[in-house]
Amino acid sequence: MESEIRAGYKIEVEQDLCPIEPRDYEPLGRMVLFHKQYDLPKEIDNIPDPASFSGWDELGEAIRKQTQAVVMLDVYMYDHSGVTIRTTPFSCPWDSGQVGFILARAEDIRKEYKVKAISAKLKAKVEAMLESEVKEYAQYMEGDIWQWAISRDGEIIESCGGTYGYDEALKQARAMTDIIAHEHAASVPALAE
Repeated sequence: MESEIRAGYKIEVEQDLCPIEPRDYEPLGRMVLFHKQYDLPKEIDNIPDPASFSGWDELGEAIRKQTQAVVMLDVYMYDHSGVTIRTTPFSCPWDSGQVGFILARAEDIRKEYKVKAISAKLKAKVEAMLESEVKEYAQYMEGDIWQWAISRDGEIIESCGGTYGYDEALKQARAMTDIIAHEHAASVPALAE
C-alpha cells in the first residue's frame, strides 16, 4: 500500500483484490480467445473449433462470416512470469502468440452509435474502442486495478475501487482530496478580528 499526505489528508492507494470482471459491463467488442491453460472469454455462441482450421487466418474468416463482424482485430498473449494480451504481436516467439480475436458486429455498432450506415471513420473509432477493451482486459489479467481512500484523523472520508492503472488511481485520489480540502476551507467560518 502506498500513502501520502496532501492538504492535511491521507491518501492510500492499494491493489483492488476483488475487481469486477471488465467483460461484465456489456462492452462493444466480443472476445473470442482460445487457450488450453486459461479460461479466456468466448463471447460468441457456437464458435468453430480452431483445430478444424489450417490457421488463424482461416479461423478468423470463418468467425467473421458467422458473426458478420465489421471490425475484427487479432489478439496476442504473452505468458512468462505473468500473463498479458494486446492487439499486436509480442517480440518473443517462445512465450507469445495469437490466442484469438476481438470483433464488433454490424448490429452492435449500429445500436451503440445509433447509425444506419457504418462509415470508414466510424470503423476507425470502433477499432480504437476494441484496442481499448483489450488493454483494459490486459490490466485486469495483470492485477493493475486499484482502490484508493482519503482519510483524516483515522476516519475515511472518500474511497473508490476498480480504477485501472496505479497512476490513474493516484490522480483521482489527489483530485478528490483537492476538492474535499477546498470544500472544507470554504465551510470554515472566518475568525472575527
